[in-house]
Parts: sequence; structure tokens; C-alpha cells
Amino acid sequence: MQFSIDVQGAVIRLSVLQYSVVLNGLTGSIDLSTACGSKISMNDQTKELSMRDEHRNELVMNAAGIQLTSEGSITLNAGGPVTLSGLSIAASAETSLALEGASSAKLSSSAQTEVKGAMVMIN
Repeated sequence: MQFSIDVQGAVIRLSVLQYSVVLNGLTGSIDLSTACGSKISMNDQTKELSMRDEHRNELVMNAAGIQLTSEGSITLNAGGPVTLSGLSIAASAETSLALEGASSAKLSSSAQTEVKGAMVMIN
């Protein structure tokens, strides 16, 4: 089994085959990497936690918020309610957007409500 430990000042690198753990005392970071390219990074200096897999799916958490990125689809499934809440919420689609309620659907605002398009069909 190929195994190595490399210590350079405040940086320790532990490697087993193509897997590695890097502890960096200078930046306060810990990086875990797998042979296929998946990586988890925690960094005290940048105050960021990130995860990335070999398919380029990525989750980044930092002071700016949470960013979830995928080259493929993102699916949310829940046995209970799903709630989105924020100062403002924007949704966009490059081809089509469908919002549907099996028993009811509601669009409301306590201020101005605008529905527009090249053609607006109601019923």
C-alpha cells in the first residue's frame, strides 16, 4: 500500500494511494480529496466550506450565502412542505417555467401584481 506523510512547517499532507488529507495551519484549512476528484474543503481564513464531486456538482457555503451548482439536474424532494423565503425570490428558465398545484394555486401580493407576456391566457 502506498502511504506517505509530508510535513512542511505548518502544513501536513497525508496520502494513501490517490486519496489525500491536507491540514494547513497557515490558512486554518482542511482539504479531503478522493481518487476520482471529489473534494471537501474547510477554510478558516476564507470562512468557507465547499464540496465538489467528479461530476462538477458543487456546494459552497460562505459569508455571501449558499451556492449550489450542477452541470446536470437539481431535484428537491420532501415528505412535507417545502418553503422558500427571502428578501426577494427570483426564478427563471431558458425555455419554459411551470408552476402547478394539484388542488390549488395562488399568486398574490399586498402591492402591485403584474402578469405579462406576448399572450396571456386566463382559463
